[in-house]
Amino acid sequence: MHVSSLNVSRRELSSYFNSPVAYCFMVVFLLVTSGLFMMPFFVAGLCSMRSFFNNLPLILVVFIPAVTMRLWAEERKAGTISLLFSLPMTSSRLVVGKFISALFFCILALAGTLTIPFMLGHLGNPDPGPILGGYVGTILMSSLLLAMGMAISAFFSDQVVAFILALLAGIFCFLSGTQFSSTFLDGWIPGLGSFLRNAVGLGSHFASFQKGVLDLGDILFFLSYTVIFLVINSLALEAYLKRKMARGFIPGIVLLLGIGIFFNATLSNMRLYRMDLTENRIYTLSQGTKRVLERLKVPITVTYYCSSKDKMPTAMKEIQRDVEDILQELSRLSPKFSYRVVDPESLPREKLNELQKKGIVPFNAQTIEQDAVNIKRIYSAISLSYLNKKVEVIPQVVPDSLGSLEYDMVSKVYRLTLTSEPKILLVAPMEQISPQMAMLYQRMGQPVPPGVDRYRTLVRLLESQGYQVLRQEITKDTPIPEDASAIVLLSPRSLNDRQVYEIKRFLHSGKPVFLAAQGYIYRYRQGPNGMEVSAEKVATDSGKLLEGLGVAVDKDMLFDQKHIVLSIESSRQVGLFTAVVQTPVNYPMQIQVFPEQMNQDISITGNLPGLLYLWGSALDVDDKAIEKNGLKKIPLFSSSPESWTRPHHFGPLTSQDLSPPETGMKAYPLALILEGSFPDPAAQGTGTQVARRGKGGPA
Repeated sequence: MHVSSLNVSRRELSSYFNSPVAYCFMVVFLLVTSGLFMMPFFVAGLCSMRSFFNNLPLILVVFIPAVTMRLWAEERKAGTISLLFSLPMTSSRLVVGKFISALFFCILALAGTLTIPFMLGHLGNPDPGPILGGYVGTILMSSLLLAMGMAISAFFSDQVVAFILALLAGIFCFLSGTQFSSTFLDGWIPGLGSFLRNAVGLGSHFASFQKGVLDLGDILFFLSYTVIFLVINSLALEAYLKRKMARGFIPGIVLLLGIGIFFNATLSNMRLYRMDLTENRIYTLSQGTKRVLERLKVPITVTYYCSSKDKMPTAMKEIQRDVEDILQELSRLSPKFSYRVVDPESLPREKLNELQKKGIVPFNAQTIEQDAVNIKRIYSAISLSYLNKKVEVIPQVVPDSLGSLEYDMVSKVYRLTLTSEPKILLVAPMEQISPQMAMLYQRMGQPVPPGVDRYRTLVRLLESQGYQVLRQEITKDTPIPEDASAIVLLSPRSLNDRQVYEIKRFLHSGKPVFLAAQGYIYRYRQGPNGMEVSAEKVATDSGKLLEGLGVAVDKDMLFDQKHIVLSIESSRQVGLFTAVVQTPVNYPMQIQVFPEQMNQDISITGNLPGLLYLWGSALDVDDKAIEKNGLKKIPLFSSSPESWTRPHHFGPLTSQDLSPPETGMKAYPLALILEGSFPDPAAQGTGTQVARRGKGGPA
């Protein structure tokens, strides 16, 4: 009668729990994993397990050798291994049986950490995709480390030796997958660090699981090495029973390991199937992208200019592969989207000069070579050509920008398909030049500027996105242009009846208006007892535009328990000198908005990791008035449920203002979209066109 692998698994599993060692292992494992996660969790305030899974590779590298060291070493030392092989079963079944029991034991230990996702589900709304992906990746990584530890244990009768060697092997694989080690090795032998990272690195192949993406290449990495080490384990046991190693035993093991190394190194250069488990499929091309590519009437050519891999710093060795992954996904959506990859350094000088005129130039990247920090000049840029229009360029593509690369490219494709450049009218106040500065300009013989424009960064940002920005006030001589696509109205301080009429008429015509306003500005100053903050009312006429629509800027000051620490520059007297120091300030009007507070069903806020709503005001929303006007309300984001308001008063804010009340805290709307048919200001009726208008505070 044959003994199955499951019978061996039951025997091994019962031996685990017949001694207190297994219980001690599980308790220590749970204490270490949970403790390392909990300490930064409450400080960061993020409802995510990414930091938990970040720590797991190193923890498993240390803990799993303690599980595998006894599996064969103890059998050899006690002399019971021969008894095992006297059973009617092959060595491979025996190896598989012990492996299943060890893997099941590790899964039981890992199951003890499931209290963490349950806790996160109670405290917030975590994305289940990265959590599920992290656990799948952890089980796969555990199987690899178990198989490797078992194979090493099969060669020794001393458990301590088996533990140390398995630990060293695991640390080698862990370090090979870190950015620092691969950078350091590439500095001495170009390409070695990157090769080891792709071929044997644990962390580099575990990273996609943490994000909630099941990459077939990473799955095959863990499974292939698991099978290879189980085969090596079986061969080692066969050699032990024969009391001598066959002539081809050592070369066979080297061949198996070589196959695994080169197999996985080859897989790293291939684009395989990926499954996105995230809640909003943030690593999958959006529906908006598909609609934009469907607008293409003629082919569009995308060229990725990238330096060769051997000239790239270690952090950007795989940038070409990652960019090509995105380009290939885009090309699958539309046959009119084509791309090519070009190494600019292989082009003649004339071509390089043409690229430079387009804005494609090399940039500096830091690298470490033989204990020295050097600067490399590299290319990593994208150009988009469509019909006879001006070429759109993304001048720098780096690993940190890969997350927004799809949006950057598709937004440029969208603008290329437009028949005319969209024009945005920006209406924002200009601060007056002080008399002292005006006198200084006059003495220098320069014209006095009309004022200080604190929104010039927004102008540059919109222009960089391909919009034509018209910065002006709405007057009789400078009315709203007929060809304006949208109005951006920032902190309107004084609007006369004519301006309100023009803006409402623009809304009625079916074009969008974005309005941002706040009720207060906050001033920080160093007081006798430390930093003091006072609130000053902002004179705004936003109420004239919002009158009767069911939305208004709340009159009270807004505070939130979910806020951030800012650094404020202040001067301090040090002896005879005045020094400028950075003073950290922690006040509840420095509001931070997290993804769970955003509307995940629309593209504007669906994939945002968070945003800052500094010194903003809440919105006073009247749902009945909105419904009466035939409008539809679409919330964008709100404050946390731990928010409160206080009436304004003169002087510094008190501890009572800044402390949350015992009752009455709730979430306040901060930004929303009103959609519908807005009334005609001339006829006092209802328009027939659909318009969108955004309303929100500073973000």
